[in-house]
Amino acid sequence: MQNQQLHMLSDVLGPARPREDVLAGLRQDQDLFTMFQGFPPDGQEKLLSFLCGEKSLEILYDPFFKNIMDPFVHQDRIESLISAFMGEPVSIKQILPVTGTQMVDNGSFVIMDILVELSDHRIIDVEMQKVGYQFPAQRTSCYAADIIMRQYNRVRAAKGKSFSYRDIQQTCLFIFMEQSSREFLSAPDQFLHHRDISYTSGVRLPETVDITYISLDTFRSTVHNDICTEVMAWLTFLSKDDPKSVLALIERYPQFLSYYQDIAAFRQKPEELINMFSEALYILDKNTERLMVDELRNENEALKSKNQALESDNHSLNEKLSAYEKMFGSLPADEQSV
Repeated sequence: MQNQQLHMLSDVLGPARPREDVLAGLRQDQDLFTMFQGFPPDGQEKLLSFLCGEKSLEILYDPFFKNIMDPFVHQDRIESLISAFMGEPVSIKQILPVTGTQMVDNGSFVIMDILVELSDHRIIDVEMQKVGYQFPAQRTSCYAADIIMRQYNRVRAAKGKSFSYRDIQQTCLFIFMEQSSREFLSAPDQFLHHRDISYTSGVRLPETVDITYISLDTFRSTVHNDICTEVMAWLTFLSKDDPKSVLALIERYPQFLSYYQDIAAFRQKPEELINMFSEALYILDKNTERLMVDELRNENEALKSKNQALESDNHSLNEKLSAYEKMFGSLPADEQSV
């Protein structure tokens, strides 16, 4: 006998509404309706399905995610997320600023960057990327080094002459990518990428930096309602919005019900919802434009390198031809044209 389903979609998102009623409500504000009509068809469908209570809302758009996961308002949610991926309960001591000396990316693909210090003084960085960066390893190494130096300066200033390098605590970076960069395509069935450093001698040294990349797009395409751990629960919440996934998640992990109810509150604020969605699409468009420019720049550099190699080969062949002609005279005209 199957377990009785405890929740209906209406318990999560609120009562369903006919599409005609929702559209009629939007038309009452002509400016708002015009903005809605300006969205791409798939964007209009996402908003309409949500406003009608047919499915949840993708939260990995900048303004929505910040609203649901604001660390200053929902510290418990950030602790739950970190605890799941750390594999142990954690308690946040303080939320650290991400400005100052820390590396800043203009036109960033980052949805949210949360930097916290735990009660045991470990530093945790949780970064949500809409589009994975190019050269992720190089960027993450620079990013981690900057966080370490900030910790070093802060702890050394506090401890003065009693400072020791043992005071430097581990920094853990969790980098969630909604759209993974091409480097991760070499592992098409893997969505968790944890860096493991070893030495040829077998010596084990405590690492200052621990890095995990999470490919949400791979999870979405390879895992179907397999919510057996808290990690899988969080990945489901971050990457899926269909009713079956939403209800399966809440049945297994009821704490996510309040998260979805916060999302559902946007159904009562269509003006705020559409303005936030417009802002999200603007950010996404700018980031996509930047990504295309970066890719074109890389392709151009690759073509330049190939052209330089061809020119080098051509120069070498001309030198060989000149040497040949000095030894044996010029080639016959018909052979020169080959």
